[in-house]
Amino acid sequence: MQIVANDIHHYARRLELALTGLSQDLLVTIRNKETILSYVKFRYAEGVSVPRQVCYLFTLRKLSKVLDGQNFETATKIDLVNAVSTIEKEGTSY
Repeated sequence: MQIVANDIHHYARRLELALTGLSQDLLVTIRNKETILSYVKFRYAEGVSVPRQVCYLFTLRKLSKVLDGQNFETATKIDLVNAVSTIEKEGTSY
């Protein structure tokens, strides 16, 4: 992935930690991990910045946890709306 000179916010390290955290997270299904990594690689190929990639990793990981073992591909619109609603009620920043 991209590494930027003068990375005062340490996004290269944050990306590394986000990838490690995703791979070690037992609450995210293997299929969802593959989907998340595939999506982030696709967005990287489109030129998305490292900070945005980090954001995608954290957000999609959290969404996967809230879906409680359900794969993204099998989730219905109602499942996703309920999951996003749960995240919004938590008041987290991502």
